[in-house]
Amino acid sequence: MAIALEAINLIIPRTVIERKYPGGWEVCLADHAESIGCRMWHDDHLLRDGAMNPMAMLLADWEERGFRATDRKRNPTRWRDLCVIGLFEDASRLACSWLEVEDGVAWRSGEPPGPLIYQDRGLPWRGPKDDVT
Repeated sequence: MAIALEAINLIIPRTVIERKYPGGWEVCLADHAESIGCRMWHDDHLLRDGAMNPMAMLLADWEERGFRATDRKRNPTRWRDLCVIGLFEDASRLACSWLEVEDGVAWRSGEPPGPLIYQDRGLPWRGPKDDVT
């Protein structure tokens, strides 16, 4: 499966959430129930949180729960437990080994992109993958 990207995207692998989020995947979904389908959505492998501007990004909230954003010991710095990417950012420069990004869509490296998951505000998805529902 694959997830649609919007303005600013914070992406976390489900396996990392299962390991690090207090209570695991199910508790994470319950804690964010009001945001699922609005600013957050997920497929079988990734959770996407997002914002329209950098000041609204909730990176600190995830770090407070024990997620490490980057591995600063590596040069260049690489994303570790999560990744932040803008919709129009050059994906070829993304220092995130577990994420593939193309045409506004992201999926877990090593997995096929599959069906597209996106926000659900009663609006159809209009974007680079219009033919995917």
